[in-house]
Amino acid sequence: MNLRTRGNTNWKRIHEGSPIQSSPRLRSRSALPGLFQVERLITRRRLKEGTEYLVKWQGYPIEQSTWEPDQHIPASIRRSYDQPEISDCQRETFSRDARQSFQSRLKTRGLKFSVPCHLNVFRALLRTDRETLLGREELEHLCLPPYWWYNIDKHGEGTCVEFPVRAKPCLRQRTKYTVHDGRVAKISIPVETVVFQARTRACTLDMIHS
Repeated sequence: MNLRTRGNTNWKRIHEGSPIQSSPRLRSRSALPGLFQVERLITRRRLKEGTEYLVKWQGYPIEQSTWEPDQHIPASIRRSYDQPEISDCQRETFSRDARQSFQSRLKTRGLKFSVPCHLNVFRALLRTDRETLLGREELEHLCLPPYWWYNIDKHGEGTCVEFPVRAKPCLRQRTKYTVHDGRVAKISIPVETVVFQARTRACTLDMIHS
């Protein structure tokens, strides 16, 4: 059962900073009946009426996350948005996925690649919820191994990442069709990623040690 009926949401516009036209339904919306526990705040947006948070509810699948006005969320939870707590497992998972993605990037020509990442993990590690430029030192504190930014052969020649690297937290929706009460139903599942943009260049052993 959906926690709240949702209208059409342009996820791409939201996370590119475009203004979102709110409907009259948002102004008179009441709190959800019953008591629900917040698992985490995925992201937030600012409307004319105020700030709303996309809430992942404890015990409910992510496709039932809902946009909630800030007055529906306790102040202590809202304060945790900018400095969320994450586990060592979450940090290690992001480190592993980032390392694998950067190493793959060194073998291709593409400038952009994405890493699966809960947006609260991105905020916890980089202390921002916006697109940002990162130097090598800023990325290395994410528990990445010393070889994450280059790929060389036995002769000490290869490819390395050029710095700074651009990192952008992104939220998009993936459409999935399921069966509900004997009928095909369409659901939208939020997908959280960090999109990195990085150039590469040829490198030698001397360049890596410089």
